Formats: sequence, structure tokens, C-alpha cells
Amino acid sequence: VLPEPCSPITRVNIMQEDVRFGISPNPSKGFIYLTISSPGKLSKASLMVFDVMGKKVFEVKNPDTILEPNYPIDLSRLADGIYFISVITEDKKATQKLIINKASK
Repeated sequence: VLPEPCSPITRVNIMQEDVRFGISPNPSKGFIYLTISSPGKLSKASLMVFDVMGKKVFEVKNPDTILEPNYPIDLSRLADGIYFISVITEDKKATQKLIINKASK
């Protein structure tokens, strides 16, 4: 069961080249919600998660679905640690740090 989406106050937003995305909660126990926004219309976006060594550990197979608000992502199979989430659009890329800590309250 996924947790309820967090309010915008707890969401962390990163802006890079007019592409914005938020992940919540962060730190996470492994379940996160992703929201992508852009001043222009996005038709496609992809998402990849990398560990601190740069190894791709997760990828969304159907990238059109991640454009939906509060898109749920289950990363619970990943070990506790620091990861980097990259959202790539037609010509832009934004990356954000995610901490997975399953022991957190």
C-alpha cells in the first residue's frame, strides 16, 4: 500500500532549464511520488534512478505515464542509501538526490 501523497509544503522541487520535478517524501522508505511540471507542454519524459556509483538501478518502462501528477514509484527493493533521480525530456534533463532510509519514522 502506497502512502498518501505529501502536501506541496513537504515537496522538494528542483528547477533546471525550465523543467521542474518534485519527489516526496524525501527521505523515503522506498515509495515516492513524482510530479513533473514545465512552462511548455511536455509530450514525453523518461525517468532513471542511479546509485552513487552511477549504475542505473531503476527505469520507468512507459515514460508517458510519469507526466501524471503524483505518479507513484516503488523503489522499496533498493537498499538504504543515496540515489539520484534523473528526469529527461525532449531536450532537457534535471537530476535530484533521493535518500532511502527504511528505518526512518
